[in-house]
Amino acid sequence: MMVEVEDDKSKWSDATELLRKWGCSEDDLVRIFSRCPSLPNADPTQVQSKLCLLSDLGLCASELVKIVNCRPRFFRSRINSYLEERIGHLTSLFESREVLQKAIVRNPSLLLSDGRCNVKATVELYEKLGVKKGDLIQMLLLRPTVISRTSFDAEKLEYLSRTELTVDSKMQKYVVTLIGISRVETIREKVANFEKFGFSEEEIFGLVGRSPNVLTLSTDKVQRNMTFILGTMKLDAKMVLKQPYLLYANVDTVLKPRVLLALKFKIWIQSGRS
Repeated sequence: MMVEVEDDKSKWSDATELLRKWGCSEDDLVRIFSRCPSLPNADPTQVQSKLCLLSDLGLCASELVKIVNCRPRFFRSRINSYLEERIGHLTSLFESREVLQKAIVRNPSLLLSDGRCNVKATVELYEKLGVKKGDLIQMLLLRPTVISRTSFDAEKLEYLSRTELTVDSKMQKYVVTLIGISRVETIREKVANFEKFGFSEEEIFGLVGRSPNVLTLSTDKVQRNMTFILGTMKLDAKMVLKQPYLLYANVDTVLKPRVLLALKFKIWIQSGRS
């Protein structure tokens, strides 16, 4: 149960006592301190300011545990003078208090931005790119860094156009937000990695349009899976264009056991015929 914390520092002796009075259980404190060991020695006044903010937003101890787990430096981060304006934009965006709370727990940086995180401008940018408000809210909950990491330049916009997705495509919101939060250098590196296996840029961005999460795969993951697909499974590289699952599957626990089973089954059939 959440307890309102008064602004009188004499009401508590240290941050630990303050957290207890706010509603944290001993189990909550153990989890919080494991992620933020310096917190017991923190200035109670600074801790109190963050707790009051969370109370105003309807967040309590259970959410605080998740916030600190996600952002261990939560209590050491600065809340700047744009906080009220930013919360206003967030409230307008999410509309529902429940959804706003969920978004903040997923990404506490929405509260702790140092001014580089312009909520209103980011929302307007995505709307211009055809991502509707409802879809953007879904993406914010799925990818918490959309507000803080989004940037678009001419090169990213070209990548987006090469996927040939229309604004009414189901995949469009996933592709736009993924490209938006990715560094240009990272996209270039991942495209070059696919090119090593004989894919053209047209095929690569076509794949991104059909299965956007290929942009989230590391180059090591793609190399490992492609090497197995080509060397052990003896499949054509272009097979992944039809079956992107082959890129996502774990080689050791999924692909390899199935291939070995298929080989045993093949040998069994051949021996039966002979």
